[in-house]
Amino acid sequence: MRKSDKKIDQKIINALTQVCESAQRNIDGFVWLTHDVNFKALSKSLKVTCVFASNEYLADYLKSANKQHLRQLIVHHLAEIDIVLQDANQQIVLVSEASFNQQHAKLRH
Repeated sequence: MRKSDKKIDQKIINALTQVCESAQRNIDGFVWLTHDVNFKALSKSLKVTCVFASNEYLADYLKSANKQHLRQLIVHHLAEIDIVLQDANQQIVLVSEASFNQQHAKLRH
């Protein structure tokens, strides 16, 4: 990773940490988030995965009137550091912790 990439990544981490802390306080069942990025195609490749404690919490959130709040929060905080996602609906993914762990267990084998 180049030095400039590290600086951008740190800005992303700081922005997403603010999102995470807010979501943990305000969204039932929200646990944590993570990101993945190819710095050569930042706005197209940045993917944010938001993890809920269970499928039930995730389903309740998706049924709620505020179901876009988390995406809006992420888009807003990234925009503050001049990062605009090409397709926020595809690049911001909501999953349960169990499905996240299952998916990543497959990748390790």
